[in-house]
Amino acid sequence: PEYMGCNTKTLLTLASDRHGTYVAQACLPHLTPNPTALLALVTSVQGYTAMLGQHQCGTFFLQRLVGVLSTHYPGSGAACLLQEDILASLSMLVITEPGSRLVQAMLKDTQPTTVVRVARWVEENIKVAIVTKPAVYVACAVVEQIVERLGEEESWTSLLERLVLKF
Repeated sequence: PEYMGCNTKTLLTLASDRHGTYVAQACLPHLTPNPTALLALVTSVQGYTAMLGQHQCGTFFLQRLVGVLSTHYPGSGAACLLQEDILASLSMLVITEPGSRLVQAMLKDTQPTTVVRVARWVEENIKVAIVTKPAVYVACAVVEQIVERLGEEESWTSLLERLVLKF
């Protein structure tokens, strides 16, 4: 049957509950073959990623969703919408341990522009990135992503130098 939509309230309740998150995560492999269903799922969590991402249960679900999208539909509309929502809440997410893990998961397999945007956040908020333990991990993850790309083009070297000079 064609997937018609996603009940936002039910999804948010499941994803934010310590037992319900396992149910929500268990549903993801069943939705993976259906990009329309995944898009509906992403649309239903838009605007709620900061709330979900700052808590253990919610971040587990979102990390799993990020992983499904980056593995099966990299660069898709759904993946871009979810990344954009996470980036819009970056300042709130990087200061909590669960939020930091979500941002790190997003950085693992992402578009270069996402790496640049997170690097820019680190650069502009260096004091927070140095003193806040969860943000330190995000800074390390972004540096790792930049180092992995050093051979691609000179701009990565320039970005890395700018970040290092800030420290």
